[in-house]
Amino acid sequence: NTGHHNTGDHMARLSPAGLKLMSKADSDTGMSMLVSTLHSLFSHESYQEILRLCSAKNEQVQCEKLAGLPRVKVVLDTQGLPPEAILQAARDPRAYLQVIGPLVCRKQVQEVLRAALDKMFADNHYYKDLRLRQMRVEGPSSGLYPFSKLLTHPTLEEIVKWYGMTDPSLQRDELAGAVRHCPFVTAEDYQGEPCVSHLCIRDRIIKEISRLLRLGSSDATLRDYGAGQGFYPLYQILAHPRMEDLCTKEVDIVLEMLRDHGAFKIEADENNQPLVCFVGNTNSLSRTVSVLSPGFTPAPASNPQLQWRTAHDHGDFTVLSYNILAEFYATEEKFPYASEMAINWQSRWQRIHSEIKSAHASIVCLQEMQHASLPALDHQSVIRKEMEDLGYRAVVGANMQTTFDGPRLGVGVFYRDSEFELLEEKIVHLYRDHIEPRLITTESQYFFRSPHIAVLSRLLHRRRAREFVLASLHVSCAYLQPVKQLTQVQACLDVLRLSGLPVVLCGDFNATPESPVHLLLAHGEYKPRGPFSVPDNVILPYAKFRHGLGLESVYKALTGTEPEVTSVCGGHPLFAETIDYIFVSSNAFSVKNVLKLPSREDCLTELGLPDTHHPSDHLPIGAALSFIA
Repeated sequence: NTGHHNTGDHMARLSPAGLKLMSKADSDTGMSMLVSTLHSLFSHESYQEILRLCSAKNEQVQCEKLAGLPRVKVVLDTQGLPPEAILQAARDPRAYLQVIGPLVCRKQVQEVLRAALDKMFADNHYYKDLRLRQMRVEGPSSGLYPFSKLLTHPTLEEIVKWYGMTDPSLQRDELAGAVRHCPFVTAEDYQGEPCVSHLCIRDRIIKEISRLLRLGSSDATLRDYGAGQGFYPLYQILAHPRMEDLCTKEVDIVLEMLRDHGAFKIEADENNQPLVCFVGNTNSLSRTVSVLSPGFTPAPASNPQLQWRTAHDHGDFTVLSYNILAEFYATEEKFPYASEMAINWQSRWQRIHSEIKSAHASIVCLQEMQHASLPALDHQSVIRKEMEDLGYRAVVGANMQTTFDGPRLGVGVFYRDSEFELLEEKIVHLYRDHIEPRLITTESQYFFRSPHIAVLSRLLHRRRAREFVLASLHVSCAYLQPVKQLTQVQACLDVLRLSGLPVVLCGDFNATPESPVHLLLAHGEYKPRGPFSVPDNVILPYAKFRHGLGLESVYKALTGTEPEVTSVCGGHPLFAETIDYIFVSSNAFSVKNVLKLPSREDCLTELGLPDTHHPSDHLPIGAALSFIA
């Protein structure tokens, strides 16, 4: 009994409509429940699929299993005979299977509830849902939504009814389980009752207040209320038109939120009313966040310049790797703290272009170049042309097409024709060409399927007459399934190993230091401590993860450690980790220099990346390399 909230053809066949002719209502309770003849159930298409998977062909065994389920009762029409009688007459046309409650696992119920919460509390839906907003109560830290009220919302009420959860304690337990896996909300207790706390609203309040405070006197509404040195009355801030649609205007609640955040300084005026100043770090007051509000012309974002750790040591050549954040990922929902200019693609590309130009790199590897059939969305073509104007030649590719005709992520290698000769280029479809042929079960194909590619270039350094293979790679963001990431990286390493040449491997690996992927790259082999957690019947395409290429990370080779951060995404929860690397063959290259990177604190000046000084949620990394004789 799979709920109609699920999607997919195999789920749709199990929907109430699919069993409509086999259902009837309970005459005693009036409650709609699934009642089917055993013969009809056993012949149902989807039931037969299940039987094929579990190899249960004996109908008596099937009846025994069904009769043993806690929410299922087997009866003979209305005579109420015990299950043993049914087992002796499985094909009796009067034999019925009655589902007392929905025959579903708790994980499925919680998943449906979580999907509903995702939609209800997403910003673009929340402000249109008046009934949901009316359920809010003002708690100690943010707008809270008691479980008892939320469960009366039509969306959740429909799910609860469908799954037959009449017990209020069961409803609360399942909702609590769903909340734990929903990125937009968290659970808090308030006055002895479990509540949902809307994290997006908390982020939105902090974002809007920080914007207003950094605008200060540039904003016509706040101009007359300044108390000096960047302080403004909190009650005037909350009365600002930009705060009109936010969930709470209670001064005490917002004040507590600002104190908890740590980026604001709180003082009191002569009437003991709170004054607020955004401080961030020591440089934050000199920076302006652009907000496209009426009557205000934002200051242009700075054109950042990349700097090398040592000014004059650039080795034989330099390489830069940069995930530039595709436009369709740069949304206000994902980056609620960022200003409009900080996430606007035209503004960001202008600054990315300036960074690349200032680095004077011999080779530039880019990830997340947006490619699309519509010219207005196809940034990869624009990037290629403008990189060629800077003196680069390009080898670019895009991820395999997904099920919808939308933008795809591109990966590219750009090299200076004056320094290198391109001997060979290759677009490697990691799954299609190297992983899928190794998979022997349908479940394995479904589990490991991925559109990701690697772009490989065999280059000849003109001055030193030395060949090497350069690869630009973007690994899937599967933090909870490292075996997927390991498989993609292993497929790329196998291709590199076959070349027999020194290697420079750049990219966004979506893997932190000491993660399985990093250990594989840095140590040449990864040995799991135990079996990987994979679904049933999934067989790994590689028995061992190893490469023997003798790779080392350029930053660790030169400085003794990986960078503090290379990617920062603010909000709740905060993500600030190192996931971008450049690995080189240690017996062929020596690392002479690396790009300087901002600290974690600098990246949080405007609550996260991208911001007006960093045009992507990733930082560009780079290294100067020399050939070893």
